[in-house]
Amino acid sequence: MTQTDIIASQAYWDTRAPAFDDQYNGLDVRQMVTARTLDLIGSAKGKTILDLGVGTARLYRDNFQHFEYANEIIGVELSGEMLARAEAGMKDAGYHQFSPLNASYTEMEIAENSVDIVVSTLSLHHITDADKMSVLEHVTQALRPDGRLVIADQLNCTGEDLTAEELQKKMVQTFFPEIPLDEALARTGHHKEYTCSLPGFASMVAEFGFHVETETISDFVGIVAARRNA
Repeated sequence: MTQTDIIASQAYWDTRAPAFDDQYNGLDVRQMVTARTLDLIGSAKGKTILDLGVGTARLYRDNFQHFEYANEIIGVELSGEMLARAEAGMKDAGYHQFSPLNASYTEMEIAENSVDIVVSTLSLHHITDADKMSVLEHVTQALRPDGRLVIADQLNCTGEDLTAEELQKKMVQTFFPEIPLDEALARTGHHKEYTCSLPGFASMVAEFGFHVETETISDFVGIVAARRNA
């Protein structure tokens, strides 16, 4: 991301922060992503978790018992407004091992061999494929030798080559099912998205020495779960 893109993205998500949680309450696809992400994370006891795009930390606040005994949760978030809500919400939930990191994915600084699990839910599609590769390189260095990745994202899971317009329609039909298509498209045309295919993203992860498994949540949402090759 260029500095201009970073500033624009930060401003956009700052404006979205106040209504962000309400927008996704009850959304079936988000609930499915959350449930499957928790399954794939497994026990968090004693683990250090790095979350790319932690948002308001709903994953952790709503599932406090799953993460109660984690060693640390490092929440990376570009939006200061989102991160402030995440930090306040985690304190209210009684979890004090939350470490907020206000940075872009391409500029974050994480110590080598310091993280057990990297998590990202519905966030990495906001950066280009080249930036995705850069981020994967950083998190590979941050992960301990037995570390794991659990990444759920907007991904083309149809097996077909779709145009940008077709992908945009898939997106609004997935995340704004109750809003007329034209209205939903108008609402979502204010920030850039870079949706790649599920096999394409899996191949990116595999390049860094991971054994990769994929799952499909819907035509537009997929999960990549990866573990270092022995």
